[in-house]
Amino acid sequence: MISLISCTSKPGPLGEGIIKLDDFDFSTSISEILPERYIHPDYGNDWFSVPSVCGPTLYHKETCCSYSTNEVLWLEYRYSSFCSGDEYLSMADRTFNAANFATTSDGRVFLASGKIEELTQTESDNFIAQLSKRYGEPIHTVESSFSDYDLYTWMLEDRTLKYAVIATDESNVLKIEMEHNEEGELTDLREGKRNSYLIGYFFVIDAAWKDKFLTGDHMVSGDFCYCK
Repeated sequence: MISLISCTSKPGPLGEGIIKLDDFDFSTSISEILPERYIHPDYGNDWFSVPSVCGPTLYHKETCCSYSTNEVLWLEYRYSSFCSGDEYLSMADRTFNAANFATTSDGRVFLASGKIEELTQTESDNFIAQLSKRYGEPIHTVESSFSDYDLYTWMLEDRTLKYAVIATDESNVLKIEMEHNEEGELTDLREGKRNSYLIGYFFVIDAAWKDKFLTGDHMVSGDFCYCK
């Protein structure tokens, strides 16, 4: 376990500037990140419309409960849509296209996470190297959820950092490219280029909540599947 002295960073509203996770302040309220003005006018108080370069993206609040007692454990705020052109969060100068948050029942953020939609192996290796330079060598494990993935964990005194890397293989995918003329009429169909790339998921977790979140009696879904 590594002990570091640093100044924590208070975020502003999501989509109105990049939220830095390097020294994320766990006294932050979710209302600072998803303010009341983001509440979707048609979908209700559990849905938020977040500014995006592609037009508003949707975020949804869900309640996480215990399997055995049905006790409310915490609240999760997760994206329901995202745009690969957005830069919502950052860590070690790497930006993330989408975000998720978990909070206490009174709205204090104890977990923030970001997704990188497409990475090269070199970019992923460089991100790991930057984190390792700051925090030391990580614990590296191979985990399995929907598919096998590499998980890197840094245990700090006040927080735990986790980075999951998933390889995407398109060798068996049929990709079709469409070509249109100036009138918008379809003029050609052809086989598209297949690519193999990586998807990255980064998590920063308040140390006081780490064990409860990672090992608790509850269902895990969405991006949170990749932090265990």
